[in-house]
Amino acid sequence: MDKTSNLRRRRRRSIRGRQRQGTIIVLAALLMVFLIGVLAFTIDVGYLCMARSQAQNCADAAALAAALEMSSSDNLKMDITERTNAAIRKALECAALQDINHSIVNSTDEQSPNVIESVTFGRLENTDNPDEAISFVDPNNPNVVVVSVTCDASRGTAIPLFFARIFGQDTSRTTVSAVAAFSTDRTTGFDKPDDETPCTLMPFVISEDDWKDFLLYGGEDNWSYDPETKTVSAGSDGIPELTIYPESTNEGTGMIAPGNFGTVNIGEYTSNSAARLGDQIVNGPSAADMAVYDGILRLDEVTNNFELVGAANLELNADPGISASIEQALGEVVGHPKSIMLYSDVVGNGDNAWFTISGFAGIRVVDFKLTGALKNKFVLIQPAMVQDSSAIADGDIQTSDFVGQPVHLVR
Repeated sequence: MDKTSNLRRRRRRSIRGRQRQGTIIVLAALLMVFLIGVLAFTIDVGYLCMARSQAQNCADAAALAAALEMSSSDNLKMDITERTNAAIRKALECAALQDINHSIVNSTDEQSPNVIESVTFGRLENTDNPDEAISFVDPNNPNVVVVSVTCDASRGTAIPLFFARIFGQDTSRTTVSAVAAFSTDRTTGFDKPDDETPCTLMPFVISEDDWKDFLLYGGEDNWSYDPETKTVSAGSDGIPELTIYPESTNEGTGMIAPGNFGTVNIGEYTSNSAARLGDQIVNGPSAADMAVYDGILRLDEVTNNFELVGAANLELNADPGISASIEQALGEVVGHPKSIMLYSDVVGNGDNAWFTISGFAGIRVVDFKLTGALKNKFVLIQPAMVQDSSAIADGDIQTSDFVGQPVHLVR
C-alpha cells in the first residue's frame, strides 16, 4: 500500500513538473515577443531621435549661413530684396551639404533633396529674450533669420522606419527650426577685449550728420574691396568712399575743432601720443584702456537710460596726436573691418576738446596720406559690415550702422 501511494505521488509530481515547464516555456515565448517589440520600438525611436538631431544641425547651419550672408559687406550695395534672396540661396546651398540629405532621408533623387521648408526674416528687439515673439511686420528691417527644416514623404525626404513596418508605418516625419541673429544697429559700446579677438574700435570720430548725409547721398566710388583676397585696389565696387580726415568742417579748415582733426583718447586721456594712437588703430583699445570705464566703454555711461535722455551719449577727450608717424598703423588695417565713433557735439580746442559720442559705424580704410600739406592729407574709408565679439547691444534705439556681434543662434 505504501509503495503504491508513493508511486502515485511521484507520478503527480512529475505531471505537475511537466505542467510548470510548459507554462514557463509559454511565458518565456510571450516575454521574448514583448522584449523584441520593445527593442524594435527602441531602435526606431533612437533612429528618429538621430534624424531629428541631424535635421536640427541642418537648420542651425542653414540659419547661420543665411545670417552670415546678410552680414556680408557685399550686401551694402544691394537692396533688401536682393539681400534676402542671396541669403535664402546661401541657406539652401548649406542645407544641400548636410549629412541629413543622404544618410537619413528616404530619397532616390541624384540631387540632394530639399529639406528646407521655409526661410523667413523677422525682428527681435531683444535677441536674448527667449519669450519675445518674432515680428514680421517690417520686412525692410530684419535682424534675425528663421529656417524651418521638414523631413516628410511629400517632399521626398521622409525618415525610413524599420520595425514599425510590421504595423504598416514605413516612414515618419519631423520638423525643426533655427533662428540666427545678425543685428548691426543696436551696438551701444564695447566690452573688455580678450587676447584672441581684439576690439575693432579705432580712435577716430566723425560727425553723425556728415555720416548720415553720406549714407543718404553717397560719394565717389574709386576703390574696390575683394572679399576673397581681403585686399583693396583701385576701381569701383559699388560701395562709395568718405573722407574722415580732415573732415570738411570748421569753415573749411579741415579741423573739427581748433587744433583737432577727429581723434580721441580711449582710456587714460593724460597719456595721449601718436604711438598710443597707432596701437589702438591696429589693435583696438586694450583691457587696460577699458579699465578706465570699469571694463565697458558704453554710450551714455553715466545714466545708462536711453529713454530718459532721448539719446545715448558718452564724452571722450580729444587726442590731436594724428601725424605721419601713424601711417604704418593705417597701412596695417587697410581693408580690415573696423569700427569708428560718431559724435553729436564737440567743445574746446586741441587736446582740451571733448567729443559727445552718440553712435558707432562699421568701416574699412581704403586709402590714406598723412604727409605734405594739409590739403593733400586724407584718410579714406568705405562702409563695411563689422562683427565684433566685444560689441554690446543693450539698447532699444538705433545707435550704430553696420556694427554688431558675430552672427549666432538665438533659438
